[in-house]
Amino acid sequence: MHRILSVLVAAFVFVLAGCVKNNPDPSWLYIEPWILNDNPDLQEGVLSQQVTDAWVYVGEDLLGVFELPIKVPVLKEGEQIIKIFPAIVNNGISATKKMYPFMEKYEVVQTLTKNKIDTLQPETQYIDGLNFWIEDFEQASVKIRHDDLSATLISQDNEPEKLKYGSFYGSVKLNATDSTWIAFTDGQLPLPRGPEVYLEIDFRSTNSLVTGLLEVSTTYEKNNVNIQLNPQ
Repeated sequence: MHRILSVLVAAFVFVLAGCVKNNPDPSWLYIEPWILNDNPDLQEGVLSQQVTDAWVYVGEDLLGVFELPIKVPVLKEGEQIIKIFPAIVNNGISATKKMYPFMEKYEVVQTLTKNKIDTLQPETQYIDGLNFWIEDFEQASVKIRHDDLSATLISQDNEPEKLKYGSFYGSVKLNATDSTWIAFTDGQLPLPRGPEVYLEIDFRSTNSLVTGLLEVSTTYEKNNVNIQLNPQ
């Protein structure tokens, strides 16, 4: 029994050593979080973003989809074309990470060396030709409309501990009596058929907020509930 066990252990060590010996030394990429730059041809508002992930290609090979920052091995060396695409958690679902179609990819030619770490700081901007509907609460007239069933209204506020951008933010205050806020945008930017439309919103809340798209025609209305934004 002891002799058989010794043979098995020797065989296992031999196979393990063979695997380590044949495994090539990788080059390494350390990819920093995204930087969002201004596109001078657009009116995109405040450059806040929550692009947390990236699709990473070396040449034509997809390394994977990663949350940034990340250190990843690359089984290539020498001069390589590296392409990094902005990716988002679509609809707040972590399993649905997709390329964000409205931001440009980051592309660079990098010389990779075995066992060396190269650091990349990917930068992006919104692509040309986009249309934005923006409410930044800086104007005296707020463009958000209130439903007749809404128990309270949105107003401008500027408490320093809550203000992050500009001079004002929108404030909705609820209580036991005024416990529901219902509001919408209307007719400011007709949505075309076909292209994707995204809601980008900076929010701070102690209550849940549900967003959606209301489709209105001459004969019917259809409420497409999109996503619930949890308190944070």
